[in-house]
Amino acid sequence: METPKRRVALLLDFESFWERDYLEGVERYLRKAGRPWRIYTEQGDVGLPISGLHRWRGDGVIGFLRDRKLAQFIQRAGIPAVNSSWEGLQLGLTCVVPDRHGQGVVAAEYFLRRGFRHYAWVRHRRTFTPMEQGFGDRLRQEGLDYTIVYHPLRLSQSRPWRYYHSKLTDWLRPLPKPLALACVSDIQAARILTACAAEGIRVPEEVAVLGRGDDIICRYTNPPMSSVNRNYDGVGSTAAELLEALMSGQEAPTEPILVTDTSIVERQSTNTMAIEDPRLAGIVDYVAEHACDPITVKDLVVRFGVNRRTLQRLFLRNLHCSPNSEIARVRIGRARRLLTETDLPVGKVAKACGFSGTVSLSIAFRREAGLSPGRFRKRLVGQEREAEVS
Repeated sequence: METPKRRVALLLDFESFWERDYLEGVERYLRKAGRPWRIYTEQGDVGLPISGLHRWRGDGVIGFLRDRKLAQFIQRAGIPAVNSSWEGLQLGLTCVVPDRHGQGVVAAEYFLRRGFRHYAWVRHRRTFTPMEQGFGDRLRQEGLDYTIVYHPLRLSQSRPWRYYHSKLTDWLRPLPKPLALACVSDIQAARILTACAAEGIRVPEEVAVLGRGDDIICRYTNPPMSSVNRNYDGVGSTAAELLEALMSGQEAPTEPILVTDTSIVERQSTNTMAIEDPRLAGIVDYVAEHACDPITVKDLVVRFGVNRRTLQRLFLRNLHCSPNSEIARVRIGRARRLLTETDLPVGKVAKACGFSGTVSLSIAFRREAGLSPGRFRKRLVGQEREAEVS
């Protein structure tokens, strides 16, 4: 006898690309688990709007819940629910959310691996955020600090754009260079790029700019912009797995579950190294040019006449990573470009990037980017369709 499908209400904004990424994660879990749900959405596939949830007899709720009255109804009705909205953390529902502190740590480590000594952070509100805290915590572990500027996401209509623009340029102009600059959003980062262009500040040579969200805008800025991937695909998959467990009678966790799998989508705005040691600079340049040949750490030892231990110390002291990690980073970067710019099969991409085959590329790509090469390409296709529609 066929197991009846669970009825699940899905609360998403389908105009938000990262909430659609979340839905893909939900779908990925359901395929893997072999437990299809009957999904009810705000569009109402049975003519039932979510605003009428109190008349709905379902098994679970998942998505981005921000409404206190709706959360209270769900709790009173005893409906299993998983919320993935940071704004809804105080609503008393079980939560699965991205690890924002971890995103800040990843951003700092990304720049540390490029040898930067000067750092800046752009706030979108005047209060401290978990992502900024992670960024600062990681830098302080290395005895480094950062400068801060406040720049709102939404600009006041009572002030002209040039007011905000001059604030950014006045702040950027005297900062020491080369500078690693991280923003809490891609919108802010795009404005920083505009300010740099107006001041004649070279990106990434003088200021390397990193956004967050990997919005489609990143591919169309000048230069194309690197960004922290929020990994809502992983959040959706984790949330769906938890909801399935709750609907099966498992006790709900008392603390939010933080999804830590975060990666950097690297583009031209951060494609630089700030290395003072000329010997290491030569080695890194060689890796950048030949990593996909492929090469090994042994090849570097022979070519540059340094022993393995000295080479390891050079990388760890200046770039906070091993030589093998830097080789892998360059290969994954090339794989990203080929997946983005060509229609080459994943197997041929693997060979072109110095990997032995599809499996080794997939393992390395998932470790670095948080998803498989195939899913990475599928996500790009979805963004291109979104751009065509808009």
